[in-house]
Amino acid sequence: MTATVPTEATQRLRGLVAARSLADREGIALESVDADEAMMRGPDADHVAERLDRVLSPDVRPAEEIEEPVQYRRALQTLLGAARRAGEKLDADPQAPLTPVESMVFEAVVRTDGSRPSLLVRSGPYLALSLPGRLLADAVARQLTP
Repeated sequence: MTATVPTEATQRLRGLVAARSLADREGIALESVDADEAMMRGPDADHVAERLDRVLSPDVRPAEEIEEPVQYRRALQTLLGAARRAGEKLDADPQAPLTPVESMVFEAVVRTDGSRPSLLVRSGPYLALSLPGRLLADAVARQLTP
């Protein structure tokens, strides 16, 4: 059985991904969208993947950011596929539990598309957001290692 992240731990993340999709579809500001309501509609997997591709496509990135075009495209396709699969899962069931990898993929989405508005702070210390980032970097590195 695949491990999952508790739904309450991914609630905000799910809302951010779905809210950006809804805001883009409706042509309204992200701040005007109720993330909880948007989350119940699902994130729209196709829109999530298109959004990432639009921002990360090698055609729009500065050449100095892409040292190895073949590896960059492979990593981008891995990310797009994972984002689409995670989005399809939540489109089918907005309350479905997410695996740690699916959570990391959605974290990459909100950091890339600008949906992440702030650092989460609770009672002083920030939440351990560095762990998913570190895990994502390790996962991508493993995919790129021949």
